[in-house]
Amino acid sequence: MNNLQLNRNRQHIFPLIILILYCFLLSLPTIEYGYLLEDYAYLRSYSLSEIADTFYSHWEPSQKESKGYRPLHSIHYGLFYLLIGGDPVLNHILHIIIFSTAIILLYYFTYRITKSRSAGLWTALVYSTLGTTAWQVTWLVNRQHLLQIIFFLSMLISYDVYLVHSTGSSPHRSRANKYWLISFVFFILALLLKETAVIYPFIIFSFAVIVREKKIKSQLKPLALFFLSLIIFLIIRHSIVKDMHIKIPPPISTNLNIRARELYRTVLTSLVQTQGAVDPRDEWPFDYTGFG
Repeated sequence: MNNLQLNRNRQHIFPLIILILYCFLLSLPTIEYGYLLEDYAYLRSYSLSEIADTFYSHWEPSQKESKGYRPLHSIHYGLFYLLIGGDPVLNHILHIIIFSTAIILLYYFTYRITKSRSAGLWTALVYSTLGTTAWQVTWLVNRQHLLQIIFFLSMLISYDVYLVHSTGSSPHRSRANKYWLISFVFFILALLLKETAVIYPFIIFSFAVIVREKKIKSQLKPLALFFLSLIIFLIIRHSIVKDMHIKIPPPISTNLNIRARELYRTVLTSLVQTQGAVDPRDEWPFDYTGFG
């Protein structure tokens, strides 16, 4: 049994080596970049009071950025700054390591679903070359986006393990409960890192029902805490951000036609540009076509 498991693990060595080398070579030029734009503002040491404030106030101490409730932003910036300092070279090397980790997780997740190393390898390779991925890798301040990918995939993989073992014997159910907890922890981390995680419970539910062909009723209990946590998060977020008044980005239009046009334009231009489309009101149009 051990030899069989060892042989199964060995089959992934070659794809993993290819992915690691590919991520490194693809990202190698970024080591020379230094800091860009907001990198100067965010990649610094944070006081304990600044970190504490983000749990009941704006996610960004200067309050110049878009409104949001993202406590883990200042925590992960401050933590990495404490560990490696502010040297751009070291931060870009860390970025490449985080990027490679995310791509490896994508390979493993795809392999779990398809049982095909080729599918896993090509999925990871294609994703790593997308324009939006390049934007996340080259700009150090976008480290949270790479971490979000890691949290998201770790959550899905852990929940998939839970699904596999939840219908087995008592020892298997015990292991299943452990992976359910791991999945839930990654969801909470993702939720506190950025609001995009509000759709994750729906993705997990869809994954279980559509991909793993589980009955809808069987997923109500294990996902109840996910959705309850989501509701609590939205209530907390609303109570914190409702009174925030900032000039950047500009106010969001409530006109349905304008919102639809902006969303279409944002999606279309984001496919071909790493930084969206130039707008006379806002250089980053996707900033105000997101959670709102």
